[in-house]
Amino acid sequence: MSAQGEVQEAHHDLKQAIEGGKLSGALQERAEALLQRIERPLRLGVMGLPGSGKSTLLNLLLGQNVLPEGVRLPTLQLAYGEVPVMKCTLGDGSSKSLQSDNLEALAELKPAFAQVYLPLPALNKLSMMEVVASADTREQSRAISWAAKRTDIALWCSAGRFDEDEEELWSYAPEKVQDHAFLMLTHADTPATNGDPRQRLAEAKSHAQDYFKSILPIGTKAALAARKSDGSVDKEALRGSGGMALISGILKDVETARESAVDQAHIFLRQVDFSGNAKPQTRVLEREVAPSEGEAPQQAEPKTEAVKSAKKAPEPKKKAPAPAKQPSYAPESRAAIEIAVEQLSAEGSVMLEGLRAGSLDDITVIETCVDTVKWLDEYLSNSGVANDPLYAKTCEVAVDAADLIQLIQLEPGDGVASDALSLMVQLKQDLQSNLAA
Repeated sequence: MSAQGEVQEAHHDLKQAIEGGKLSGALQERAEALLQRIERPLRLGVMGLPGSGKSTLLNLLLGQNVLPEGVRLPTLQLAYGEVPVMKCTLGDGSSKSLQSDNLEALAELKPAFAQVYLPLPALNKLSMMEVVASADTREQSRAISWAAKRTDIALWCSAGRFDEDEEELWSYAPEKVQDHAFLMLTHADTPATNGDPRQRLAEAKSHAQDYFKSILPIGTKAALAARKSDGSVDKEALRGSGGMALISGILKDVETARESAVDQAHIFLRQVDFSGNAKPQTRVLEREVAPSEGEAPQQAEPKTEAVKSAKKAPEPKKKAPAPAKQPSYAPESRAAIEIAVEQLSAEGSVMLEGLRAGSLDDITVIETCVDTVKWLDEYLSNSGVANDPLYAKTCEVAVDAADLIQLIQLEPGDGVASDALSLMVQLKQDLQSNLAA
């Protein structure tokens, strides 16, 4: 089945489960959240100091000159609409709607914020926001913190070299946003103003490499010129300007997010039938059995659907061909994973012994498993090396496990503790396998 077919199937099945009206409250909320992740376009936030080229960059991504040059506009949220509509929040807190796409008329109202709905194809996959703030540090920090809550992919535009002042500003963005952020070195087509592009890129990397997933020089005006009035694109000019690298990077993030949402939907749908009940399962507690002297370690295969889903969830849909030389973790990333494995082993051993001795009840085991997996997700996301691609994939495994264990916790009936503990054991094995690879 094609990727688009899988999205449509997951979307259809989730809607069927929700509209059936038989899901419990918690499962209904989970299904609705997953459906929103599939339906809602990703949110792109464009930030930066005044004059850094944010509007020009947005015009490039929108495919036409929507934002007029030289017009003072507030923070704008651009989303898809069948007909042009502008909804603005005025300085006194009141609101006003205009059935128009005339941004110059919008600017005359001097709004504090505006939502603009336009029938542009680019807005089908992404809603886009330009964050407007003065150069004042306090105002910029407030704007970044506000925008971060409304952003899935971030672009920070820098007209200079991303110096220490900009580094301090961008540090206000949470790590979750920084992990999906691009540093755009704008005005790359004006070397007379900004100096040698290679030196500028090297200096930016010295300050920015820990804060962004990618650093891209771009000549925004040259990139815009690569789009012809007849709708065609000079691909060589777009590539040479840096526009192609930006567009490709954003589209890759959009596709990855969509695949993740579909994976999570499949996990949910495997756990719940359309009558609103958890699917019948044969639960067998997976235990790590201490081998007798001279014997190899034995381990029972987990039999639950939940654990089978846990095994499948972190696996990517399509694997790229393995390179001739396999990359390895950065030392800091490896150390973080080793600590995580030790913690999982320690927690698992205590709970297994408690279950065998009858000193722990199911509720305590479930709560401990949930707390441990949540801790693991948070610990890994705040440790390791930010630009280590292997480590990023390991963090995704922990995120998937955290989502799944929440779902397991919602299941009625006996054996939920076994499922939760089996998921922890499987998670530990996955991390060990990653280290050994």
